[in-house]
Amino acid sequence: MTAVALSLLLAAAPSFARTHARELYQSGAKAYTLGDFAAALADFDKAYEYDAAPGLLFNLGQCHHQLRHWEKAEFFFKRYLEALPGARNAALVRELVQQDEAHLAPPAAPRASPPPAVPVVVVMDQPPAPKAPPTPAAASKGPPPAPPAPAAALTSEAPRPRRHVAPWLVGGVGVACLATGGVLGGLALSNGDQTRAAVEAGHVLTQHSDTYAQANQANAQATAGLAVGSVGVTLVVAAVVWVLTARP
Repeated sequence: MTAVALSLLLAAAPSFARTHARELYQSGAKAYTLGDFAAALADFDKAYEYDAAPGLLFNLGQCHHQLRHWEKAEFFFKRYLEALPGARNAALVRELVQQDEAHLAPPAAPRASPPPAVPVVVVMDQPPAPKAPPTPAAASKGPPPAPPAPAAALTSEAPRPRRHVAPWLVGGVGVACLATGGVLGGLALSNGDQTRAAVEAGHVLTQHSDTYAQANQANAQATAGLAVGSVGVTLVVAAVVWVLTARP
């Protein structure tokens, strides 16, 4: 029992971690959309601890980029490109890396403000990254970055149709009852044949004789077999009707 419980816990651990990471991603995406990049950064960082999805590296780079943490933004963008070199938004990420490197280089001219935020990529599955490049930012030491675009909606696979397990269980019990009724019926027939043969052979059918006991046993088996078989038929019919009328 301990081994079974341990195996169940181990099997449930990845699912729990992924679910918790998804919740943290949703919280971070909401904070990012509202312009609270520090809170979004904290949520994405925690989400990466539970599920090291490559898309989270891009999200972390975006948060650092908006917070003007140029070195960290460059680091996460490069890690993202290493993890997903064929990502759809690879060209956009390389452009962001160039912007971060330009901010880290000795300034030859007044620095430009960061470009408007691009949508945060989806992190739980393969991220459909935005194709459109960010709008060029205003030059010089202008006002802070424009409010970010809404985070990309978290996608998931279409829910699979629910399988109704209950009717199959009921049908299984019904089949088992039919099989049990058949066995009892067979035993009743066998005992009945033996009783009939004994009577024909001249055995007296008295209340305390073995032949009488065998006859009573045959009757009891026949009655029980009929009852159990009837229950089995009822359950099988109910299961069939349930399956045919149940909604997917």
